[in-house]
Amino acid sequence: MLFSYSSLDPISEETLRAGMDGVVVAVERSIASELPARFGIMLDGWTHASEHYIAVFACYEVNGCPKTTLLSMAPLLDALDDDLSAQGHLEFLATMLPRDYGVQLTQCRFLVADNCAVNRRLATLMSMPLVGCASHRLNLAVQTDMASHEEDLAAVQALMVNCVLSPNLPNYGKRQCVLKTPLRPVIRQDTRWSSTFEMVRRYLQLLEFLDAEDDDLMDLLPPPAMNKRLRALYQELCDIESVSKALQGHDVDLLDVREWFDELIAVKPQYGRYIGKFITVEFVFNIFTNNCIMVFILQGLGPTLCTAQILRLGVYAFSTGRRSG
Repeated sequence: MLFSYSSLDPISEETLRAGMDGVVVAVERSIASELPARFGIMLDGWTHASEHYIAVFACYEVNGCPKTTLLSMAPLLDALDDDLSAQGHLEFLATMLPRDYGVQLTQCRFLVADNCAVNRRLATLMSMPLVGCASHRLNLAVQTDMASHEEDLAAVQALMVNCVLSPNLPNYGKRQCVLKTPLRPVIRQDTRWSSTFEMVRRYLQLLEFLDAEDDDLMDLLPPPAMNKRLRALYQELCDIESVSKALQGHDVDLLDVREWFDELIAVKPQYGRYIGKFITVEFVFNIFTNNCIMVFILQGLGPTLCTAQILRLGVYAFSTGRRSG
């Protein structure tokens, strides 16, 4: 059917593959011509249907503007002896970079990735700083804090599941009449706390439309005391959500992140375990993070530095017009 809507002449599989390979080579050459002598690498991995994939991005500047370019997105396991260890990631990068872009892994100056054990070990093997994902750290902090509200959240989740309008569920026709609003239920997911925020917000929006006399809902509706706690929780989550969205900005730097995290810790000290300056419980202490904190001190946010500390910052020096001082 797709061919019937195309005005292109049919081509063979070999010709199509050759054309696609040619496009890949052309794109790789274009990226290689733009890559500077020093750059950073950002990693993101995920598993689908027992296959583990890894996306590799290069982080650098072009005419003073930050740029993040996708270098590779491929299965990590290729040969029989490949594995998902930090050494396997290292060998993949050491092979892919010179083969496809003519650069060496030693030209990389920092690694951006989630704060998991494999990435921390990879940064150690590469002898370079790991800039842990701030959103990931915030997600861990909020998820841990949400455990104290699990009973209330589970009650809302059960109600939302019951209100889902699916033709496959019993009493579908009746369920369509339960909610006298175009707003649909939202169900939270286990991986991201933001889905919990969306679920609580939607529940509070739907509350006035839920019929307490409905036989399918009356046993699931949270009591007034629980609703009061959920409203208070929602106000807390609104503040966290604003920080979470700000972290996605294009002009955010590590100083911005540190300032926002410090403000959150002032309100919720328990978050310090995950987003504090010196992470010693869940994450290995990171020299780069310490050096960044020393930069904050240089900008007048703390005590003075010794000569050895100032010299140690030299490897990360670069010119920028965004901040003065």
